[in-house]
Amino acid sequence: MKKTYLLLLASLITVCALAQEQTQEPVKTGKNFFVGISYFYTSLDMKLQDMSIHTMWAGLDMGKYDLSESEIDEINSFTERTATTNSICAEAGMPLLNKAGSPWRIDGTLSIGVAQIQKTTYNQNSGIEEYKHTSGFSNPFLGLGFNIAYQIDPKWGLELRPVFSATMGKDSEVTDNINLVPENFTQTFEDNYHTFYERVSLLGSFSTGNFRLFAGPGFYWINSKHQYNIEQTNINNGDLIQDEIISNGISRSFIDGNVALEWKITAPLSFYAHVAMGGDIFINSGIHYNF
Repeated sequence: MKKTYLLLLASLITVCALAQEQTQEPVKTGKNFFVGISYFYTSLDMKLQDMSIHTMWAGLDMGKYDLSESEIDEINSFTERTATTNSICAEAGMPLLNKAGSPWRIDGTLSIGVAQIQKTTYNQNSGIEEYKHTSGFSNPFLGLGFNIAYQIDPKWGLELRPVFSATMGKDSEVTDNINLVPENFTQTFEDNYHTFYERVSLLGSFSTGNFRLFAGPGFYWINSKHQYNIEQTNINNGDLIQDEIISNGISRSFIDGNVALEWKITAPLSFYAHVAMGGDIFINSGIHYNF
């Protein structure tokens, strides 16, 4: 990832240098609608919000146990939970408000694609990676975003960017190093999950030539729910042990710093990139064709 950060920084510096030489009018959105392709990346430092465990032993219900707040805090004190998502999407959008002569502009964008998800849980006390799963690009991804912009003068403006995305999946290829297989048992896993990601970025903008540069704070919220089922079968008598572990994870942080750019490559074609960094990482970039 260090190489990625350096490449992004170098790109922004190059764009800023080029922007100083531009003398054209500031970039404008399409009059009707736009289509394009986009890339989303998130790397999140997560913690448990709550967890419950329900056990069945050979048909006998052993009951459900909800971890207390102090138990959750203790687990969070020595456990690292990371979640990384890469998504490739097709997207389309249109101006919702773009009247001539008005300083206000509102755009809406819908993104649909596929996501690759990696989740890990590392125990700092034992030095064991307790859980790991990496999917292919097989999980559905849905994104919805808005740009609410106010142009103060031809160069300076303000923009509010709310973004919502959702991913989900069901996986049985899991590396579990804490729920070990008892002697004379076989073991299977199934992890059903969905993750909701919401963010709002408040950005100041500066337009020069064909470029518009942005910077400002961002605020975000993540909720990731897992229903993790473990089945252990006795190979001698067929007795079945079932554990259902339901957990909700949230991000340890909620605020970050944002930089972004928009580049009008040609009259119909534009490029954008948005990078947010703090305790977590958010990257969104893409190309639009404006009609």
